[in-house]
Amino acid sequence: MTEPEQPAPGDSQHTIADVSHQSDPGVPPETNSGVSHGTSSAVPYQTDPGASYITDSSATPHTDPDIRRRRLLFRATHRGTFENDLMIGAFVRAHLANLTEPDLDALESVMEMPDTDLADWLTGRVPIPPEEATPMLHRMREFLTPKRRGTGGVQT
Repeated sequence: MTEPEQPAPGDSQHTIADVSHQSDPGVPPETNSGVSHGTSSAVPYQTDPGASYITDSSATPHTDPDIRRRRLLFRATHRGTFENDLMIGAFVRAHLANLTEPDLDALESVMEMPDTDLADWLTGRVPIPPEEATPMLHRMREFLTPKRRGTGGVQT
């Protein structure tokens, strides 16, 4: 068996095996993962995509309702169609702080409905079918219906 040839000092051709695993010289070896992200952080590289990369215990903790509300706001403004992003996002932004837990449940149920149906129902292009009509859906529709002022209730 022959030994693999070692590159000469200064040789620019290196293999992966030649790369040092100590990528951040300012970080102690036990916290350095060998992956550099452009900063010299003492936080080890984490491979779990669902893990929190903020390990500082002094960071402000978020309560579950806060996280739920933020997720709902994100979902309301990232529906997939710009029209629904505007309509549903406007409703959620205007009401999110005052919604109760049952309201949040109802809003989540509405947001599970197909985008095309929601767009038709919320704009009034199509009446809301009785089997799909919920108080939250009607509340959203009412919020999005333009108010006619000074017309005596008659639409012009």
